[in-house]
Amino acid sequence: SPRDSEPVEVLDMAETGGVWGVRGPASWVNTYYQLEVTVFNPWTLCTEVSIAADPYSRSLSANGEHTHILDLSAPEHKPQAWDSLGTTECPKPPLEAFTDIAVYELHVRDFSAL
Repeated sequence: SPRDSEPVEVLDMAETGGVWGVRGPASWVNTYYQLEVTVFNPWTLCTEVSIAADPYSRSLSANGEHTHILDLSAPEHKPQAWDSLGTTECPKPPLEAFTDIAVYELHVRDFSAL
């Protein structure tokens, strides 16, 4: 539960090609985690430890402080007719003009800057 104050387990992550990660068993699905990061803060000129949710999270706890591990392919996480979207039984509506599209972009670096 994300309300637990102490971690059940602390794992070291490994860096591969600039990406930090850890692999775990399927039993981690529907559990929560946080990252502990040690960084140099240029404003305080100190090394600081922060606890945060994963900036690449697809799902968060209700307060946004913990990353939720979920299986996006599980039926309970899909909207109705998701698997048939774009087929003859559930066609996509036509796009009449590209000006009808709203695209938003946010870079993790900009979003998570101090």
